[in-house]
Amino acid sequence: MLQFPLNIRAKQVELVASLKEHVEKRAIKLEKYQDRITHMNVELRKAAHNDDTTFSCKVNLFVPQHSFHKEASATELHECIDSVFTVMERHLKEVAKKRIAKKRQSSVVPGFDPGTH
Repeated sequence: MLQFPLNIRAKQVELVASLKEHVEKRAIKLEKYQDRITHMNVELRKAAHNDDTTFSCKVNLFVPQHSFHKEASATELHECIDSVFTVMERHLKEVAKKRIAKKRQSSVVPGFDPGTH
């Protein structure tokens, strides 16, 4: 179950229950990498370009004092959703690694060599 509000907006796409569930499942996975999510907005859109149907998906994820925005497009809606959430997941993993490295670096005592003590 989601621990934060998730707003899903569909434009020119019918937001059926299975589609909403798919977005929710992908959103839940993001909590592994960012536990301070305050809310998330997802926009699903269908756009016709020269007889080709393309879907776009935007994800706006908010945490205290910061936000993350990703977008993807594809010819299949589920593929588009998976793509944007995969990109967001990868980005959140990188942010988490940097945050951990920064914490480790700030906890090192200057002049202390653990090999000599």
